Amino acid sequence: MLNTASSLKVFRSHFETLKNGVKWKGLDQRSAMMIASMYTVNDSPLSLDSFLSLSENIRKDSGLFSPLRTASRFTIASALDVHHEDPSSAFQKLQKVYGLLVEKGFSKGIYTYIAGTVLLKEDFTDEVCEKASHLYKGMKKNHYFLTNQSDYPLAVLMALQKEPINDILESMENLYSALSGKSFKKGNELQFLSHILTLSSEGEILLDRCERIHKALSEQGIKPKPAFYPGIGLLALIDNSTEFVPSVKETYDALNSDKYFKWYQDMNRLLSVQLAAGKQIGKEKLAEAGFSAAVEAILQAQQAAMIAAVSSSIAASSSADGSSS
Repeated sequence: MLNTASSLKVFRSHFETLKNGVKWKGLDQRSAMMIASMYTVNDSPLSLDSFLSLSENIRKDSGLFSPLRTASRFTIASALDVHHEDPSSAFQKLQKVYGLLVEKGFSKGIYTYIAGTVLLKEDFTDEVCEKASHLYKGMKKNHYFLTNQSDYPLAVLMALQKEPINDILESMENLYSALSGKSFKKGNELQFLSHILTLSSEGEILLDRCERIHKALSEQGIKPKPAFYPGIGLLALIDNSTEFVPSVKETYDALNSDKYFKWYQDMNRLLSVQLAAGKQIGKEKLAEAGFSAAVEAILQAQQAAMIAAVSSSIAASSSADGSSS
């Protein structure tokens, strides 16, 4: 992995390539940041022509009302381009996975496509998709107002575990309760953190790591707001996790001081972890095959949720302005 300064330089270069090359095609700036980070962390070259060609083929091969007819196709294209030698074939497989997940009860939409990318390097089966659906329903039953479609990728990830559904759900609840009794605030982000930790069999160890990472971030002058919780969970998957906190701090400060990125601090919290430690997370013994793609699916889901929240807020504001005029 590149050092922090080099990593940020490459990230910014990729971002500018996307900003200048895709700006008239509806690509949101935060989406461009996410895509740039994928290519950076995976040391993958970004060929704008190939990327745009793949994105356009995805659009053409998608149904009229598919979310992949929108700018969401760009984040899916980047995930396929980075992780697969033949991204076009991977997209055909993704369509099959998507169809099976929908058949098992997942809603049609971008979150189901993101969840599907998790399974592309796995021997996905009908049983795995069925298990993922039951896990999501169990999550929704336990935390109705906290659970939403952005949890789909984690439900799919957890479905790949050998443990029975009830055991996985119980582990989630135990971790959520344990974390809420420490330095963490209850809410959707904490639930997300508990789901990430459920991916490991070393729950108690990771709880201690999360507490130490929370403290280390505070000592570095970063207030660990709930938006940072998913990043804390990903860092906890690294044995020497606190050693990466200074690099996270350096990356976070650099992003917040950059003229392009300073307006997106919540996004910067996620990306600072990915850029500073993403590759190490993928190497750790806790990570199985395809975990790098899984980490990115988690981050994509969070990013998509952020964009949806902002879009809803803008729409509500516009509606209010219209009714008052």
